[in-house]
Amino acid sequence: MKVFKKWLIYGLSNGKARIATSFHKKEDAIDALNSAGFKRLEDNLWEDRIGQRFFIEKNAKEYK
Repeated sequence: MKVFKKWLIYGLSNGKARIATSFHKKEDAIDALNSAGFKRLEDNLWEDRIGQRFFIEKNAKEYK
């Protein structure tokens, strides 16, 4: 999966951040989280209805 220079949505699971999905624009990532019905807790932190937390970060590391 090529995710270099994309906006990544990470989900926090057992204290570790794991990539959930990626977008080309930050606005698209924010829209996806908001339209999924997630509650925005902070500027860059969302929570779903079962308490899992998600955040957005721009990837600067290339995965192969």
